[in-house]
Amino acid sequence: MKDEATKPEIRTIKTATSLRLSGKSILTHCIGCDAEGQVYLRVEANSAGGYFKPEWVSLAAIQKATENATYISAFHLRPVFTGKSTNSPGFMLAVLKAEGLVKLKDEKERTYVAIDAKDFLAGIKPLMEAQPDSGASTPVAAIKKGKKAAYLSHGLRRRVSFFRQRS
Repeated sequence: MKDEATKPEIRTIKTATSLRLSGKSILTHCIGCDAEGQVYLRVEANSAGGYFKPEWVSLAAIQKATENATYISAFHLRPVFTGKSTNSPGFMLAVLKAEGLVKLKDEKERTYVAIDAKDFLAGIKPLMEAQPDSGASTPVAAIKKGKKAAYLSHGLRRRVSFFRQRS
């Protein structure tokens, strides 16, 4: 585990939402970069149950952990996390799927294959080159307020009643 003092400063360049692999809830994730241009991913919020550690994980570390695998599952992502949350690898796999970095292998439910990251990196390159803002990521409270819009944008309209009950 790295010492906190040696971790690079990471600037959030994109915040997005995606479905969990189960399709039952929404994850909010961030993409960031450091001063050297290294790309990082982080799960920021989960609209339902399931604890996780919102830590930055480098895309290079994910690629290294999965480079020799014939298929990818959450098990393959476990070594890139310093925390002990069992949900973090599965949530990260959902983020990778949403960002087009993995796709389902054949028709199997829980196995994925890596996709070349060049299209993903080309898509975020303008964001990396853009002038940095204050460097602060989106507060989790603001993300949670946007859950209703996230559900609607993912076509989960049947969940609107859930929000009406809680409001």
